[in-house]
Amino acid sequence: MSARSCPKPRSAVSSWGGTGLATAMLPPGGKPVAEFPIIIVGPENADPYSDHGDAIEALARHYQLPLPRARCYPYAQRS
Repeated sequence: MSARSCPKPRSAVSSWGGTGLATAMLPPGGKPVAEFPIIIVGPENADPYSDHGDAIEALARHYQLPLPRARCYPYAQRS
């Protein structure tokens, strides 16, 4: 992967107090890239969707990216 196609730095979904709720690795420039694996995890790689789905939906709207749990949470198939 070249420097131009490096992933966007991680985006954090945090509470007003600054507590991390989820971390998202988004594609370069925040634009859809078919082969780029978008990853969203909670603290200790926990599933953030059940407790913070609204915040993840807001992140999806902000970047205009679909962020479904089945695609973005890497452990969804195991749970």
